[in-house]
Amino acid sequence: MKLVYAPRAQREIARALKWWSENRPDAPTLLGDELEEHLDKLLEQPDLGAPWGERRGHEIRKVLLPRTKKKLFVMRPTPDVVRILCLWGGQRGREPKL
Repeated sequence: MKLVYAPRAQREIARALKWWSENRPDAPTLLGDELEEHLDKLLEQPDLGAPWGERRGHEIRKVLLPRTKKKLFVMRPTPDVVRILCLWGGQRGREPKL
């Protein structure tokens, strides 16, 4: 199994990690740790998360990061690839446009 990151996901993850480390002094590595944990899980369980929608004939799944309240939106364009579409903050009150 291989993880592939959409450019949007790369930007959002980098921005979120930077913000988290600068603004969460009690747990500056929490987001990075939780992301790493769930990305590792996706390699072993590529159908992790709840069905969310569809894009170009592929199911999009939403993976909740419970400690940080962030969500990863992912899809499997091929059987051996999990594509990370975006990282979304739960506090936004709406879902991303994918």
